[in-house]
Amino acid sequence: MLFLREIIAFFQLTILPGWLFISLFAPGFGKFRTFLLIPGISLLINYLFASLALLFGVFNTPVCLGYTALCSIASLIFLWKNKRSFLQSSPASVIRDIKDTFPVRELFSRTEKQDKVFLCLAFTPAAAGVIFFLNWVFCATDNIFAYWDSALSWNSWAVNWFSGVIPYGTAEYPQAIPLNWALAYLITGETIQFVPKLTISLFPLLTVLFFFEYGIRRKNPAMLMAVFIFTIYTDHVDYIAHGGELDLLFAYIPTAILFMLLECKEEGKSNLFGKKLFCILLFVCTAGTVKQAGLYLLIAVFPAAYFFLKERFTDLKITRKMIFLSIAVSIAAALLLITPAYGVCLWRKFTGTHESNIDLVTNSIYGGKSCLERFICSIRLFFLRLQYGLPDIPSARWTVLPENVNIFRQTAALFKGKYLLGSFMLICNMLALFFAGKKRDMRILIGFTLPFFLIWSIFFCYDLRNLSLAIPFLALIAGSGLEGFFQTAAVRKVVSHGKFLTGKIWILLLALLLISAFIFRNNFNSGMRREKHAQQQIDKIGDKKTNMILRNFIRKNGSSRKIIHNYHYLKLIPELMPISELMELSLDNDTIRQSYLSAITDDSYAGILIDNFGTAEFFKDDINKRIKKGELKIESANQSFTFYLKNGIIKAEI
Repeated sequence: MLFLREIIAFFQLTILPGWLFISLFAPGFGKFRTFLLIPGISLLINYLFASLALLFGVFNTPVCLGYTALCSIASLIFLWKNKRSFLQSSPASVIRDIKDTFPVRELFSRTEKQDKVFLCLAFTPAAAGVIFFLNWVFCATDNIFAYWDSALSWNSWAVNWFSGVIPYGTAEYPQAIPLNWALAYLITGETIQFVPKLTISLFPLLTVLFFFEYGIRRKNPAMLMAVFIFTIYTDHVDYIAHGGELDLLFAYIPTAILFMLLECKEEGKSNLFGKKLFCILLFVCTAGTVKQAGLYLLIAVFPAAYFFLKERFTDLKITRKMIFLSIAVSIAAALLLITPAYGVCLWRKFTGTHESNIDLVTNSIYGGKSCLERFICSIRLFFLRLQYGLPDIPSARWTVLPENVNIFRQTAALFKGKYLLGSFMLICNMLALFFAGKKRDMRILIGFTLPFFLIWSIFFCYDLRNLSLAIPFLALIAGSGLEGFFQTAAVRKVVSHGKFLTGKIWILLLALLLISAFIFRNNFNSGMRREKHAQQQIDKIGDKKTNMILRNFIRKNGSSRKIIHNYHYLKLIPELMPISELMELSLDNDTIRQSYLSAITDDSYAGILIDNFGTAEFFKDDINKRIKKGELKIESANQSFTFYLKNGIIKAEI
């Protein structure tokens, strides 16, 4: 029954609400583009339902099941009324639709030799990028949230909503994602993370499919290259390796808006044109309810849309007065939907039930650096991460990027191993500066992206993942620059005099098959999901060695004596919860000092576990004094955490 409930929850989170809206509203996006847009609209509709249910105090399992049943019944009624078109569908027609959506054979036919070369060079890595994210979706079915943002923030808040508890520590973060995940948990009746993890993992795949489908259908190499470049960005900037699932979802939203604008630019019917613009408004609202950076879209999308669609407005005889009135109404409607998400946060802040982190993430985290210093450091960090694929740097010490890393001195290392991808990215961005700006649409895109990049570099550069809104556009701009380079007369002349293996499509497909076999080789594991879920909590959440030491401590000493700690991951591991005594040791105030001093001298506490980079100096100094007195001893230590035990406690080391 659990798996059946999970299937129902998955459909509710990703398909049913959005599909009903698109079917009834009929904006005319086409089958495949509609398929890509449905999850984003479903996210917003589910969030609105959950918000209303919370407002009336009925966000519980019976109501959520009723909401799901209502969506399912409405879908069945719609299918019944349109049964003729569905009954006429056959496997052959489905295959034909797929061929029409991805006309790969047409991609290389009736094309000049020079263009065919570049299309082939662009298509193969683009297809590999699609396979890469498809693999990520498969991996998500056998994984859990294991890193700070996804585990300790978003999913933790979702579990709170599921349990009927208002989450604490949400700062100014809107709750669309936690409420969607809580909806899934209420439908399934358990906090098994299968549905949220699978759902959130779909969005990067949908993002690259936007580019991939358009690139094949329009024989646009820049779009195809954007898939590969986007994949490199996400890999080098640690979106995938370190809990950046929500950031990749946030990259999906502006991508969807971009391609809806492209649809509007080609639309000849004024009624469908208006409907597509309304769908853009919905996605702007979705962005605002997912992350604070979505507010940038509220400010920037409508001016960008005006310049992007200026010629289409003229063709459809839409007056300037009507345009500006529509923009004003759209902004007002978006504010009406978005404001409650932030109004609640502000109300909790002013009533003292909530702490803001605005000053922390925009100012104090940078240690007094000026805006110019932040900008220089952010540019340096951005390009070094792309070039070298640097490991994740804890945000609290983001300024300690190794000073001995010198781009010019290490030029010889650029084309070795993994550095090759980073070097390729740097070259693409250089080309983009010269070639991409020659096209009007690209100038608009650069004008849309550059202000956000500047805002990030000055106020939010403590984490590269905060740049996620701009990543798809940076990828497209770089792809356009690469296309411009290949379209130069000199390059075309070299290609025209060379020999190129045109071959058959099956050669490319065979290469992709080999790539797929390599990527998917370790995907399928056996075992019961509940047991695996529990074991993954030890293996993947936080620091595995620390988890194992704490587990061993319980086995040797029991769970009657607690451990003081600021290791926040511990609260996500039920097996270790009995010994948990969480204290915010990163903060230094009288209340926390008193709690700490009381606990450290209490015999019911066996020791203390601290985060080496997130613990205030007062507590570190006190621990060192107690070590000198012989009261504490170091049990284990690594780069991130140190575990101290009181003398007389049985050692917990593995």
